[in-house]
Amino acid sequence: MTRSLARLTCGVALAMLAASAAQADPAALSSPDGRLSIRVETVDGAPALSVSRDGRMLIAPSTVGLALSDGSRPGAAGTRFTAAPATTGVEDYPLLGRASHVRVRYREMVLHAPAVDLVLRAYDDGVAFRYRLPASDSGPLGVVAENTTFAFPADFGCWGLNLGRFNSSHEGEFDPIAASRIREYNAYDAPLVCETAAGGPAFAIAEADLKDYPGLYLAGRGTAAWASRPSWRRVPTRRTASPPSWRPPGSAGTSRRPGAWSWSATAPET
Repeated sequence: MTRSLARLTCGVALAMLAASAAQADPAALSSPDGRLSIRVETVDGAPALSVSRDGRMLIAPSTVGLALSDGSRPGAAGTRFTAAPATTGVEDYPLLGRASHVRVRYREMVLHAPAVDLVLRAYDDGVAFRYRLPASDSGPLGVVAENTTFAFPADFGCWGLNLGRFNSSHEGEFDPIAASRIREYNAYDAPLVCETAAGGPAFAIAEADLKDYPGLYLAGRGTAAWASRPSWRRVPTRRTASPPSWRPPGSAGTSRRPGAWSWSATAPET
């Protein structure tokens, strides 16, 4: 089973590195301290994303991609990404609370594919990714589905809030549950927190910078592989999970050209 966690915000300053884009498979991006890694590679003919910390896999190779209203399916089998050079940047912003100021370094890489970019970010305390549609003269483009999943390499123990519906106050108790027992009809709110082993690294799956797009809910994929490799998916108007992997389906009719999705992030903690 695979699990993933992410936390990102807007308002970033990038220091671009001068280099030319190159075909990359796999494409890997590490955090500034080198402990976290987010990787995109071709698995069974289609792009798949994974996350590791100190060489230990947190999110197993998981599908990424969209279904658009013009019939195109970026991220489907046969999709090839071209990797731009990695860049570095710093997020610097004020907060209310015990910490009044945040300043964090990150590394970023953009993977270009026909009709969509996949933007990767790696911080010392988490990784994130988002989809971005480049500008076009063809007018608005609808997102019919988001085919992102989060797969786990094992049946992690998790804590989550299963709201079961979308019109809620997002309040309730986080109950313990094995990843393999999260069903396709569930609707878990973000964040979902999972532990890789007793006393081992834990991580959370979340999202940030959500604008004009359905919020993240997670549910099981309901596949036969779920018992041995749980995964999650995003459902229309929610995100869901399945045996070791998570995926979030998007809702139909979302118009984003040009535009960028919210960040999906994984934030590990030892």
